[in-house]
Amino acid sequence: MATREGIYVGGHEIVERYVGSRLVWEKSMFVKQIDVSEEISISGGGELTVSLVVERNEYRNTGRWGNGKLITAGRTILIKSATAEIYTDSWNSRSYYKVTLEFYNQADKNYFLSNRNNRFQFYSKKGKR
Repeated sequence: MATREGIYVGGHEIVERYVGSRLVWEKSMFVKQIDVSEEISISGGGELTVSLVVERNEYRNTGRWGNGKLITAGRTILIKSATAEIYTDSWNSRSYYKVTLEFYNQADKNYFLSNRNNRFQFYSKKGKR
């Protein structure tokens, strides 16, 4: 028998839960998985921001996602936003893929940086903004 991931009632997947008119739960959707072993550079950005840059060698989706969670090294970290973009360096005319993560606190940012050589997955409750 095939297994399904999620919550199902009467054969229908539950993606939101309301109490009265108030939304109390919303299913997180998988957005992307990034293998950081191919990382070219990392910068601290702002106080709670990290930017990862990798050389673009395949199609990668771009966009901005908010209020998500990042799973790395067996730990789930809540993040404010993730932005993915492709840009071409004017110096060498190569295309690069840049992912910028904004964390809620310094401890989570430090944990991510200390485990950054692992693959990580990003989930968001909402689509691209």
